[in-house]
Amino acid sequence: MVRDYRPADLAAIQRIHEQMGLDYRMPDLGDPLFVVRKVLEVNGEVVGATVARVEFETYLWLDGGLSPAEKNAAMHLMQPALLKDCRLLGAENLVCWVPENVEKKFAKRLTELGWKLDRDGWRTWSRETYE
Repeated sequence: MVRDYRPADLAAIQRIHEQMGLDYRMPDLGDPLFVVRKVLEVNGEVVGATVARVEFETYLWLDGGLSPAEKNAAMHLMQPALLKDCRLLGAENLVCWVPENVEKKFAKRLTELGWKLDRDGWRTWSRETYE
């Protein structure tokens, strides 16, 4: 049976998390950014869980006529406003997807702005919510 998460399920989910040996800390399932929380229960025992957390995907557009220095300055000017507004809306982190050919030239700038690659060996996947 798939049902909504209850706080009493936390210990079972923590056990499953530890059992899986994942290389990240168990998140706080009470965090309000987790807006969907489901568990799979078989014979009264929680055997699986899935949650969805609000995450903001970011985009950047810069005029091709700008010099590299002007592009860099533009990013440094815009980012604080972006971070502030996203934080006010409840975002804990932002994500961006950068094509490999752009990343080769852009990685240094992203690093300067405080961005970092996500987990080594992990690739981001996406799915639309409709069938």
